[in-house]
Order: sequence, then C-alpha cells, then structure tokens
Amino acid sequence: MLADSLLGDNDFSATVNGFWRVTTGQTTLSVGTGQWYWNATRMVTDLTQGTADVPDGGEITEFPFFTFLYADLHAHMLDMPITVLSLAWAVSYVLGTGNARRRRLDWLAVAFVGGLVLGVPRATNTWDYPLFMVLGVLAIVVGEILHPSAGPGPLRLTRSSLFSFGWRVLVVVGLAIAFYRPFDTWFEAAYSEVTRWKGTHTPVWIYFYIHGLFLFIAASYLLWETRRWLAETPARVLSYAGEWLPLAGIVLLGLVGGIYGLQKLNVPIGVVALPLMMWAGLLLLRPADRLGLAERVVLFLLGTALAVTLFVELFALEGDRMNTIFKFYIQVWIILSVAGGAALAWVWASLPQWHPTWRAVWTGALVLLVSAAGLYTATATAAKIRDRFPAFAVGGGCQAIPGMPLPYEAGRPPEQQPHSLYGLDYMTWSAYCDTDAFLPLTYDHEAIRWLQDNVQGSPVLAEAQSRDIYRLTSRYAWYTGLPNVVGWDYHTRQHNGAIPTEFVAQRVQDVESFYRATDPQVALDFIDRYDVGYIVVGPLERAFYQLGGGLDKFDALVSRGSLTAVYSNPGVIIYQVNAGGASQ
Repeated sequence: MLADSLLGDNDFSATVNGFWRVTTGQTTLSVGTGQWYWNATRMVTDLTQGTADVPDGGEITEFPFFTFLYADLHAHMLDMPITVLSLAWAVSYVLGTGNARRRRLDWLAVAFVGGLVLGVPRATNTWDYPLFMVLGVLAIVVGEILHPSAGPGPLRLTRSSLFSFGWRVLVVVGLAIAFYRPFDTWFEAAYSEVTRWKGTHTPVWIYFYIHGLFLFIAASYLLWETRRWLAETPARVLSYAGEWLPLAGIVLLGLVGGIYGLQKLNVPIGVVALPLMMWAGLLLLRPADRLGLAERVVLFLLGTALAVTLFVELFALEGDRMNTIFKFYIQVWIILSVAGGAALAWVWASLPQWHPTWRAVWTGALVLLVSAAGLYTATATAAKIRDRFPAFAVGGGCQAIPGMPLPYEAGRPPEQQPHSLYGLDYMTWSAYCDTDAFLPLTYDHEAIRWLQDNVQGSPVLAEAQSRDIYRLTSRYAWYTGLPNVVGWDYHTRQHNGAIPTEFVAQRVQDVESFYRATDPQVALDFIDRYDVGYIVVGPLERAFYQLGGGLDKFDALVSRGSLTAVYSNPGVIIYQVNAGGASQ
C-alpha cells in the first residue's frame, strides 16, 4: 500500500521520468489544489480511502503552518503564542533551579506571571488548558525537588521539598483559577467527559507521514544520548549486573506487555510511540552529573509529546475524535518543534565525533526529510493562493446583479495578484460568485473601511446569513470585529454546545425573514428583538434577497425616520437605526 501511494501504479523509473517532466515544465500534475495543501490536514482519512482500515473518526491533522496559511483565525491559532509562552515559563522555572533561592517577592512575581500564562488557555482555547497546566505544575514540582537546597536523598524528595513545591503549586494554580474566575462564571464547556475511543485508529505509516521528521530527530537524539551514556559507563558495571538486571527485565517486560496490549486494543502506533517514550524515560534516570538539566527537559518534552499521540488513540472527548486529534496534535507539533529544535542542535554539534560513513548517512536522511517536508511550504502556499483568489468572471453561471454597476468584470488571475501583508487587499480587485451572481468585493471593502473608521462601540450588525458555513456571509463581522445577529452558524453552535442550540438556527431563519419580508413592521420587530444598530445591503444581500422586493422596505423605513442611510457606494448601502427607530 505504501509503495503504491508513493510511486503510483508505475515503476520507479516512470516516477522519476514524470518528476523530471514536471520540474522542467514539460507537463503539469493533474491534481486539484486541495491535494497540495488541504488534504494534508485530512491525511488519516484521505490516505486510507478504499482500504480495510479506514478510520471512522473524521480526523483533522492540522498543523501550525497550515493554520496560518489558511488564515484560520480560530481559538487554536490565537492560543499558539500563549501555549509557547506557557512552555517557556515551565522550562525557565526548571532551568532556574540551579540558581540561588529566589527571594519571596521575586518568586511571587514568577507565580503571578505563571498564573496569568497557565490560566489564559481556559478562556482562549480550552483544549490547551489541561496539558499546559499539568506541564506548569510538573515544572514547579521538578524545580523544587532538584533545587540544591532540597537536600540529599533519592531525587532529593524530602519532607521539606514536599512542603516547598506543595504550597507553590497551590499558589500558581490558585492564581490561574482566580484570574479567570469571571470567565468561568459565565462559561460552560461543551465537552466535559473523556470517553474510550472504540473506533479504528491511525496506521503506523500515516503516523510516519505526519510526524516522521520529528520522530527521526527524536530517535537520533535518543541514540546519541544512549551512546554517551554507554561510553561513560565503566565496564565494572557488569560485575554487579545482579543489581540492575532485574530492573532492566521489568522494563523490557513492561515494554513488550505495553506493545502487546496496545496491539490488542488495535492501536498500531504503539509499536513506535511507546518504545521511544520509554527510551526517553530511561535516559532521564542518568545521574545528575552525567545529564544536564536542559537535556532532561528536552527528553521529558519528547516523551510527553509521544504520550499525547498515544492518548488520542485511546480516548476522545465526548467521543469527538475529529477535534480530539485536531487540538491535541497542534499541541504535539508545538512541543516537538521546541524540543526537537534543541535535540537537533545537540545532535548536529556532535557530528564531528561521528564516523564519516554514519555522518554521511544521517545527514543525507535529514536532508531528504527536511526537503520533503519543505516541499509543502512552497507547493501549499502557491496552491492556497490559487484556490483563495480564483479569477471569477461575468458569464455562464456567474451573472452580474441587475442594477448594480460593475467596477470590473473579472478578478485578477493568480499570477497577477499583488503581494501584500494587508489582509483586505484582495477585496480591492477580487470577486466572488454565489447563487449564480457575480459579486465584486471592492464595494464591500470600501464599506468595511468606512465602518472601521466611523463606528464607535460595538453595535450589532445585520448582514446576509447562510446555513452553509463555507460562504462569505458574516463578512462585515469578520473584518470589523463588530457583532452580528448570528456569527458563524456552526461555530456559534459549538461555542454554546453545553446548552440546546436551536436558538442559533432560529437566528439564521430570523435574518433571512428580516431581509425577505416586504412588511416594514417585520423589520422593526427584528431590529428591536436583536438590538440591531446597522444594516448592510451589499452585493451578497442583493444576490440572496433582492428577488421578491424585500430590500425595498428599507427605503420606506428611511422615509419614516426609522433608518438613516449613513453610507453608500455603487454596490453597498449601510443603514443606521435611529434612536427609537424600532418603535416608529
């Protein structure tokens, strides 16, 4: 199966010949743009289509580059810098254990920052909250146990150290809870139960597709640290093998038993993740004078990331494997990026000590994996641009809206699109096609900029809505930050998942009725019910609601003094609801 997926139905020579023809411009690959960027986030399902081991969890294997490439301003993107900061706080706490004990005031400042940082994922992306809180707590525990003042003994675990990290954990966790208590008062999580996942699981070869580069770096580092350990271990250790062989046997038995148990549970990646995880754990047992604190942190983080990939194969929150894989894999990517970067630096620095043959083999493998992973950056970026800004043109199934002049009859093709860091720049020349209507986005762009420059506070907008979440409805709310009556239908239902969400569907229906109704009183009732401050009538509203004459009522409401047309261009009119307008 793997060979077929890599080489197709032809032999290797045909693959090489095809690759040469594509790279020299003699031909192009007849695959959709989604194959270049989208399918990488649906890899588990996509690569097992038509096989006997098709997972049934709808897994999303998103990763940070795709999140930013897709401009996916979701909670998991917003929380990425916070999770990195949480990780940095935890690592710095552990690495600071070698310093003289901080003054009480200094430590309280550290705790204050820790409470802010470790608690904020609760309000930004709840999925990140448990893991990074646990890492923060463990950092405090390990930091106090390993502190020179903790005294002698196994891991320096004494009554004094128990008290020391105990009250510190309580302070930091207490601050994290207290700081965000106002949020918790009004928040109810949709998912509150971890359930055993009983569906099918990620095949090993797809696990390598997703995490292969990181796994290679991790395994290389583990091998190098093992070699160092063996080189530093005197031969006389064999003379008292009776003391450590039983422990080694228990570890080996545990590894074999663990792998067997995971295979019985139909978790095939256990054969990769569990040995690497236990290997990192064994290396952590090296004496303090043989393994630095930074190396211990990296080994622990590598083991943690591997443990998370096993966890999501065994459990899912409320049975939602799609989001469980999605959210926790993002965390795995971040942790492996941080720990893998340090591990790679150390292995790279050790290369001069390697035998030339092994050095060449390892370097070649690394170059191959990095090049293969780097292909995504180039191909996905180009494909996403082509997919995001298609050159819609008037004609066929994309007709101009009657009565609306066209600023242009086609959007610029991808090769003519300007490069810009301004997020709305594409709207000045691109177009959108919906319900067979050609919608030049420049009109919306001008109106959005007017709202950004002139509207104070957070008045509610009324704009077109659709039950199809992948359309341009709610565009004014997206780009101004102002609330509208519904928001994004599906995610609004997710965010309110702890309660019945029929009200979301009802709001979508109310928006549609508001625009389509010809009776001005229906519009006034809607405005009053949802405290609407501004009403948008742009190209999308015309495409959705112009048929039937529902938009004509707004002029009638203007003449009655209920509304004021505060902005207009050839494609957009924005109405402001006058004070007391809903009762007029």
